[in-house]
Amino acid sequence: MIKSPFWFSGGKKDMGRIFGRAAAFLGAMALATMPLAAQDQAQQQAAPPEPPPLTAYGELPGVEDVAISPTGEHLAMIATIEGVRRLLIFDNDISLQNMIGAGDVKFRGIRFAGDEALLFYHSATVDVRGFVADQYELTQAVVVPVEAGEEAEAVFGNTPRLADSVFGTHGIRQVDGRWKGYFGAIEYERRGSTRSYAFNHGRPALYEVDFADMDERRIASSPPEGIYRDWIIGRDGEIEAVFDIRRGSGDWNIRNGEGDRIAEGRNPNGDAGLRGLGSDGTTLIYFVEDTGTGLTDWFELPLAGGQATPFLDEVDVDRLFWNGQTGEFLG
Repeated sequence: MIKSPFWFSGGKKDMGRIFGRAAAFLGAMALATMPLAAQDQAQQQAAPPEPPPLTAYGELPGVEDVAISPTGEHLAMIATIEGVRRLLIFDNDISLQNMIGAGDVKFRGIRFAGDEALLFYHSATVDVRGFVADQYELTQAVVVPVEAGEEAEAVFGNTPRLADSVFGTHGIRQVDGRWKGYFGAIEYERRGSTRSYAFNHGRPALYEVDFADMDERRIASSPPEGIYRDWIIGRDGEIEAVFDIRRGSGDWNIRNGEGDRIAEGRNPNGDAGLRGLGSDGTTLIYFVEDTGTGLTDWFELPLAGGQATPFLDEVDVDRLFWNGQTGEFLG
């Protein structure tokens, strides 16, 4: 799923460059958000312009989110400019590379896939009467090219056998030099003499999407009825852990990439699941609710199997940080 802790996708070596550009980036933002006529006038004036009136500060762009590419070579932001919501992408010279109107969609986040594309997440409430609920909130992931002139494309948007929404984001990895994303997908089935596609069930399978050509392939099947399933993807794009929990009883188990069961338990309230990989990628971090105290405990477990040990049990934790390129724990 889309992780709730903060993700940083770059390395420590990029931090100096990234923050060293912050002032220049903010200056470029101000220039990019000026009306074109105002930009021309500013370039023609030799003397500094008069200070703007106080009312002008209420018209500054409202920034909703900012993302940094893994190399620090690109920056992106969602901002409202002159009353219009826009997605803006800058290069390492703080030059505007692409600007797209975002309208009034329910924006859910942005994240780079290398330095060639940006994932733009948004959701919509859809009417699905006849199911468990009358309405559902569905999320779509749109791949936006960094360079202007190329078309954006929704993940699964051109595949009739799959719903054009994503049901969980399980990571973005660089595999053999190619950037790939891992998403939950609802598979339709063919019915009737027309062989048209129809909804069968809402249990996602796991798909890998190559952002270079938008090809997708299934790498794990959907779970059986009554089971919720989650996956952890390693740095090489392989499945490192699978979590299953049975709705109702709360019986759960964790299997590693080889299919060996390495942990199990029962939580009728359903509060158990995966968090991510350990700092060196050889261990797994998961959580379980203590049914006696109601508190959530974290554990670290070798992927090869073995004894689980408490994780950060004596530390007052406000937020966890994970490497967005590997899924491994940072701090």
